[in-house]
Amino acid sequence: MTEQQFFQVMNDYVDGNAHDLARDESLQYAGMDSMRMMMVVEAFRAAGSDVTFMELVKNPTLAHWMERIVK
Repeated sequence: MTEQQFFQVMNDYVDGNAHDLARDESLQYAGMDSMRMMMVVEAFRAAGSDVTFMELVKNPTLAHWMERIVK
């Protein structure tokens, strides 16, 4: 998944624009709750990622998620 595709997905699940979020701040401050995390995992998996919910919930930051998902 490209960085652009990553942010397109993220914009559907965070409050506001994902580009405006601090890369190391918890996504919970942007409205990312467990239900949204489950939905975003499914969106990433549909786009070809093999990420799991547990991987993302352990460190819910853009920096960590991008490291894991963006290729």
